[in-house]
Amino acid sequence: FLTTDGCAVLGDYGAARKLGTNADEKTRTHVAIDLPDGLNEDIASVQLDKYLLAVTLLEKLDLLCVGAEKLRVASIERAVAKLQDLDDAAAEFISSLLGPLFT
Repeated sequence: FLTTDGCAVLGDYGAARKLGTNADEKTRTHVAIDLPDGLNEDIASVQLDKYLLAVTLLEKLDLLCVGAEKLRVASIERAVAKLQDLDDAAAEFISSLLGPLFT
């Protein structure tokens, strides 16, 4: 979204949940079917929030297509690699959101 003065604002990409409780994730298109061990889309966590933010940013940058077919980790990794060619700082930031799960 853009504010009236043209600043970008990230919209709601999730729901507020107490950490460790049911995440009640409804945006399944953004969840890879082969998530790494340690990331459970059914339990609210800081890492799940960061993962969903990273996927949302890659989608908004037109580097990742979600919804057309089942999302896989390899697709996310390819999107980050494409971003690396365009903007090192942005790729580093998104990689930091994905954290140790994607190293």
